[in-house]
Amino acid sequence: MERIPVVVAGATGRTGGAVGRAISRENDMELIGALSLRHAGVSLDTVWGDPDCEVVMRADLDHI
Repeated sequence: MERIPVVVAGATGRTGGAVGRAISRENDMELIGALSLRHAGVSLDTVWGDPDCEVVMRADLDHI
């Protein structure tokens, strides 16, 4: 099965974080990127406390 690549905007916010964590647990989706101006360069495992999510947040889509 092909997984759907997903990028979450606002990954450190309440809604973006909840959506991103849900996507990272799905078998048919793959979290390939996350956007955050304030936390660009930081890995989601640090922010979410999820060691399985190693996506590094970027400031814009051009760097994903």
